[in-house]
Amino acid sequence: MSRLRKALEKLEESCIIVAVEATDWVNSLVIVEKKNGNLRLCLDPKDLNKAIKRQHFKIPTVQEIASQLNGKSLYTILDEKDGYHQVELDTETSYLCTFQTLFGRYRYKRLPFGISSASEVFLRKNMQTFRVIQGVQMIVDDMIIARKDETDHDETLRKNGKVIAYASKSMTDAEKNYAQIKKELLAVLFACEKFNPYIYGEKVLVQTDHKPLEDYYSRFIEIRLLKGTNAQSVVNNLKAIFSVRGIPEEIVSDNMPFNSHFFKTFTKEYNIKLSTSSTTHSQSNAMAERSMQTMKQLFNKAHAEGKDECIALLEYRNTPVTGMNYSPAQLLM
Repeated sequence: MSRLRKALEKLEESCIIVAVEATDWVNSLVIVEKKNGNLRLCLDPKDLNKAIKRQHFKIPTVQEIASQLNGKSLYTILDEKDGYHQVELDTETSYLCTFQTLFGRYRYKRLPFGISSASEVFLRKNMQTFRVIQGVQMIVDDMIIARKDETDHDETLRKNGKVIAYASKSMTDAEKNYAQIKKELLAVLFACEKFNPYIYGEKVLVQTDHKPLEDYYSRFIEIRLLKGTNAQSVVNNLKAIFSVRGIPEEIVSDNMPFNSHFFKTFTKEYNIKLSTSSTTHSQSNAMAERSMQTMKQLFNKAHAEGKDECIALLEYRNTPVTGMNYSPAQLLM
């Protein structure tokens, strides 16, 4: 059971699954032991598979691929480890991929093993992404690079910044306690350090499917004058902000009044994940702390100079962030 728990924790840390409560649909779980001793968790979605409409995407045969390799002298085969987990599910589909364990109920956020159409969905996305590159062939979860010489071969690997390697790491006990948004940033930092020899001195575009990062790194700050600090007052102001900016996927905050029953009910109704900082170390929400200090300094300076607070806030939002060429307002768009 400890091995299963660790496997679940690893998938949750990698944002492949997420814990849920009661759901309308739940599947059984099949556990397969790999040759290396690790566990592979697969759905057993018998009823779900009956309802799935197959895409019937034609998978290339070995003979068809072999004909494309004729005349090539240099080959590389890339195994897309856990490739299905690179395919993101939409929210509705994710809940259909819910499964039950002794440690609670979880839903897949990425394509799980066991879905009848998984191979077709995965290969279609792979073909759309990589077949446009000359010299690339796909067979199931293997990518074959075949070129006539080393120069063309290496250029194919690097062309258009396509994926040529994957990397993962286990989080420390301290990192496991990070808010989800900080875990996402940690993953970006890890990737940059891991592949530093390849990206050092180059202009790099980081792609992530975690939308809250856009707001988090933009430094865009919203200010509201509260008549009280109770949960009702906070919720009313947040609703006004969300009506303009849209509903976020996650709120990272300290505890009061955000850990109250009223606020938790609000986030549940709006389908927002709530991450609160440690009760013994509220400073752990460093971004919020720094934002408050920035606004206090901004308004104190505006008062001292007899300047309009709204103009001061506007100027802050339109001033490029240190180390970047874009302002908070631009980064938020």
